[in-house]
Amino acid sequence: MADKEKTPQSQANPAESAPAASSPNVLPLFIAIIILVPAICYGMVEFIFMPRLLKAAGAIAEAKASSPHSNKKSDKEVTLDFGKTMVSLAGSGGNRYLRANIVLASYDPELPNIVSKNEVALRDAVITVMSALTLKDVEGGDGREVVRRALLARLNGLLGGDIISQIYFTEFVIQ
Repeated sequence: MADKEKTPQSQANPAESAPAASSPNVLPLFIAIIILVPAICYGMVEFIFMPRLLKAAGAIAEAKASSPHSNKKSDKEVTLDFGKTMVSLAGSGGNRYLRANIVLASYDPELPNIVSKNEVALRDAVITVMSALTLKDVEGGDGREVVRRALLARLNGLLGGDIISQIYFTEFVIQ
């Protein structure tokens, strides 16, 4: 009877009696993956992505060098009176106005020619930027600086580079 009890137990758990050597050893595979993945990533970056990025950066630099507004900068700042602009402030229901006389400054001696060629787009940009501002944006000590930064970004974006170095206000009135 004891023999009968032993036989079903040994048949019930054949995995316990099977040797552990039949499972594959994953340690070499794991080590290979840990070594190969960083090596492949390094190779991709070094030999595929970086040459492409450097080529693209060279093309951008070449395009900037061949642009009509490049490398004409002088040591003397050139200013141009852009004129007065008056807009209704956003969110004021037409009751609050901003009037500013804008002077553009640049180290590019071609500033008057550049502005005259793009005057309509530049004036539209000035009106668009200034009329999008609220009373809260323009009042206080930082109000002029908010307007100045917004105008610099928009106008230089239209001109395709850092043509305008500074914007001066000779008049800045909020009514």
